[in-house]
Amino acid sequence: MRKLPGIIVVLMLLLVGCGGKKTLADYDLSFDSIVVDTVVALNKNANSPKCIIHLNLKTIIGPNSEMINDSVLRGGVLPADYLSLTNEKIAPRTAVDSFIKRYITDYRTFYGKVYEEEPTEGTATLSYSVDTEIRIEKDGIVNYIAHITNKAGAEETVFTLVLNIDAETGQTIHLWNLYDAEELDELGKDLARQLAKDLSLSDTIALREQGYFVHTDFYAPENYLISDEGVTFIYVPGEITVREKGEVRITK
Repeated sequence: MRKLPGIIVVLMLLLVGCGGKKTLADYDLSFDSIVVDTVVALNKNANSPKCIIHLNLKTIIGPNSEMINDSVLRGGVLPADYLSLTNEKIAPRTAVDSFIKRYITDYRTFYGKVYEEEPTEGTATLSYSVDTEIRIEKDGIVNYIAHITNKAGAEETVFTLVLNIDAETGQTIHLWNLYDAEELDELGKDLARQLAKDLSLSDTIALREQGYFVHTDFYAPENYLISDEGVTFIYVPGEITVREKGEVRITK
């Protein structure tokens, strides 16, 4: 096989690189991580139930990082959204410390009463875990993805929360930024029809017969991933069908 001249190889590599997806570095952005692992006992007894918290949160560094991080923190990655109580921007580390303190206080207040009535370890054992990642699935948009596991006693919920942020402005991209008023009115029905098609069902009536959207109108969730392939809407377990079916994803 004949070798190509070195200059041609270099040019080919440059052309391939230009055609690929952009990275955070293309927007002068990078990320750091805040990692916290905490185990807190409900009381002072040796066999006390425990609250386990694991957080691995990516934070953005660079232009508009303050705005981007604020959008992430207000987007529900740390429940409940205590930050919605103020309009002031808050540093990610401060937000994490505040969340953990409040979460532990709420745990001891609520589950302390539960444990008094039913003093078994399973009734007051709680764990909350968040691992995050950052992608750019479409140029100009930072996809902040949180993989969340919430466990209370024997009941465990695993779901994904996605925030889409404009890389230039740092602002969250909402549905009204993607669709006009008429499209928004029809979006829920469009998603239901697409889900019926994905499940090889004849129509949305058959979809409801299979246990989807039984007790609610068709709607689009504020949880979606914007990519080159389209918009993937994510319904968390138990949102539109029984929890056992897990997450439901629909791409339009």
